[in-house]
Amino acid sequence: MCFAEIGMAVAGKTATAATQTMVGVQTVLAAVSQALSIKSQKEQFDLATAAQEQESDAANRSFNLQNTAARLKESQEALASAQEVQKILKKGDKAIATAMVSAGESGVENAKATSAVIADLERQEADALFALQTQDEFRGVASWLGDENRSFAHTQTLVDINKPRTEPDYLGSLTNLTGDIFKIRKDDMQYEQEERRIKALGTA
Repeated sequence: MCFAEIGMAVAGKTATAATQTMVGVQTVLAAVSQALSIKSQKEQFDLATAAQEQESDAANRSFNLQNTAARLKESQEALASAQEVQKILKKGDKAIATAMVSAGESGVENAKATSAVIADLERQEADALFALQTQDEFRGVASWLGDENRSFAHTQTLVDINKPRTEPDYLGSLTNLTGDIFKIRKDDMQYEQEERRIKALGTA
């Protein structure tokens, strides 16, 4: 083997080694690139998850506070209604007692008129109590509707907050990495073929 041939052989081996090194570096870089992509996707997914949990907690606290406020209002209204009932009964009892005292003082001749007055007072008391009861029933219906509306709005809020998120695309990254490696290997094979063709022309 002449020196020229030896030189060409050494050069060929050196070129092949350099090519293999380059292929290895490109493969590692492709793997690192996809790993960083997955890491970035995972971090974004975790941040979105944490944000959703915080928003859900805030929505739950707001919902609970609204319900507590509604129950407190109902308690206050019930107390006011009970006090109004006592007021109506006390007023009616006082009016009837006054009418009966007047009847006793006026004698038997005014008994019929006194009975009519007492009956009218009892009717007024019953009407006042009925009106108060009706008002309480309306408030109860309004409170129930308020609870239903709050519950629906709260559920809708949680649905909006917890919409499905895009999870890290591990399969996509793996597919991309496989494609990158295939392309690198394909380019390397084309380079090797071109290198062999050049060598064949040189030895011809």
